[in-house]
Amino acid sequence: MINCNSDEIQSILHQGETYLTTSRQELAAGNKKGTQEIAKAAERCFTEVIDDKNSPSCWAYAHRGEALRFQGRYDDAVKDFQAAVEQSDGTGKDYAWAYAHWGETLRDKQKANNVHDSPEAREKFSEAISLYPNYAWAYAHRGATYSILPNSPDLDAALGDFSKAIELYNKYLDQPGYCTGNGYPWARAWRSVVHFMKLLKNCGFTLDDEKCDDGIMAYYDLLVAITVDSDIIALEWRCEMEDILAKHNVMVK
Repeated sequence: MINCNSDEIQSILHQGETYLTTSRQELAAGNKKGTQEIAKAAERCFTEVIDDKNSPSCWAYAHRGEALRFQGRYDDAVKDFQAAVEQSDGTGKDYAWAYAHWGETLRDKQKANNVHDSPEAREKFSEAISLYPNYAWAYAHRGATYSILPNSPDLDAALGDFSKAIELYNKYLDQPGYCTGNGYPWARAWRSVVHFMKLLKNCGFTLDDEKCDDGIMAYYDLLVAITVDSDIIALEWRCEMEDILAKHNVMVK
């Protein structure tokens, strides 16, 4: 069992955050068992801090909530995020990160139940955005709380959130000598799905409409290419695509 090996509060917090970062990396790599084991270690570290009544616990509550989310303990995670923003000293009332990850916890819980429209999660992301209007991550993940299907009435709202996230992300992206507008692949991937759903809607929900064949196949081919080689759009092909769009006056934001 991984433990926190320090009597110093700041050191324990640092260990907990290190475990949490590693847990995120394991999750991204698809290692569910590794994610949960390391997240439990992070939880123990943050619990030590929370149990020390002389130390501030707003940050520790929120990050323990994140560790619980990684373990799939969504109800317990929600309690910690709520505790973080409701600290009696008022330190958590403007804690945008806690609200956003509270929202992500609710979104994960709905996904686990095969529900893909989450108004409660959307509300928490909106609270985070109201506290921090330039919060690209919150915009992107709020976009993912909508039902993204061809007949959904929320496609434009989702599209707006993903586009706003990309816009905010690109404002702070600095990649000299690289093609413009390459920021936030997660939001771009989701936005591509929204565009695809809008395409299906405009084609009458059918894949055999001739006027839509090229658009559908373009989307499918690109998706397969990225799946096989995720670097394919980061090289010269990306620049060539931008040149083609520019020649036809197609604006991509």
